[in-house]
Amino acid sequence: LAELLFGEKNFSGRLPITFPISTRALPAFSDYTMQGRTYQYMAGNTMYPFGYGLSYTTFTQVIEKAEYKDKAFSFTVKVTNTGDVAGRDVVELYVETPYTPGGIEKSKVVLCGFDKTQLLEPGKSETITIAVNPEDIASYDDLKNQSYVLEAGDYTFYLGTVDGTVYGSHGWAYAN
Repeated sequence: LAELLFGEKNFSGRLPITFPISTRALPAFSDYTMQGRTYQYMAGNTMYPFGYGLSYTTFTQVIEKAEYKDKAFSFTVKVTNTGDVAGRDVVELYVETPYTPGGIEKSKVVLCGFDKTQLLEPGKSETITIAVNPEDIASYDDLKNQSYVLEAGDYTFYLGTVDGTVYGSHGWAYAN
């Protein structure tokens, strides 16, 4: 712990939950929906968003290649340590799925893939590939099909964090 506090080692973990600014920002548990409770549904500011983490260095992430092949999405991401201290970074790939009022209820954004770099010295880069299967981003239709479906519409994949840092994005239109 002392090595982290004195900068001899670097932080690279990320939060697996969202911390609201105050418990007053959370809705009452009267209907048990997830609206306003997780990174997928919370609107507004948070104290610490899902995926938040500390580091003594900085990174950039760039989608170098995005493709749909063999019934799967593949994203090749170049991560570069742009700071002055060696460190690891977590690549978080999110997808925003189409929403139709009165249609399938679902979250606005979903973490669909992630990976962590090796220790990167200042100025060094690493390339990471994240694969996403379409069934992993499907939504459960409890009204009509009683199964998971991939709805027609525009899907936007992006690298970043739910706190607003977006490194890059790639759109995909699906028609069923």
